[in-house]
Amino acid sequence: MQRSMKAIDLRNTNELKRCNKRHEVKYRELEMKARESELLRSSLKKLEGKLSEAEKARRWESRNASADRARTALERATRAEKLLNAMAQSLKDRDAIIRRQSMELQRLREDQGKREKASAAARRGDEKEHAVPDEVQTGREPGGVLTSVRTEILEKALESRDAIIKSLNERLTYMYRATACVSSSGGQDRSGEGHQSGADRRPSREETVSS
Repeated sequence: MQRSMKAIDLRNTNELKRCNKRHEVKYRELEMKARESELLRSSLKKLEGKLSEAEKARRWESRNASADRARTALERATRAEKLLNAMAQSLKDRDAIIRRQSMELQRLREDQGKREKASAAARRGDEKEHAVPDEVQTGREPGGVLTSVRTEILEKALESRDAIIKSLNERLTYMYRATACVSSSGGQDRSGEGHQSGADRRPSREETVSS
């Protein structure tokens, strides 16, 4: 009886030892898995931090690129505005010159009309007396040739003035449209206030050119 009890106790003790060993092995495995999960968790946090930094860097690069595009568009619009102002000033100067030439042409025409009337009256009077000089008989005065030449030159200047004004107006219209397109594309990256201020300036340039 005692032997059987001892055998049972020994068997139970051995079984308990084997169970304890199995539990220890499982416990070590669980500890290793816990360490691995902790390492994975820390690696995931690091990756999330790097991803956040990369996203911030990408946003800053996008903002810098947008700012560069806006700055480039603003510089182009400024250069186009200066060019338009210079062309408008040149057109004003040419228009003033041609206006003076037009006034001079009108004055010359009036003087020529007066001379022609005086010549006609003198010719009619001299025909009665049969003593008309050669220049009066031909309907000319000593300065008539020079006056007609100047008149022809000024008429050609007026024609060229009309052609120049037409060409400059076409160029100014094209430059204004190009400036408007550039400013509108650059305005998508700028604030609305700057876009409004640019829109307020351009009509004044068009009014300056049309004047």
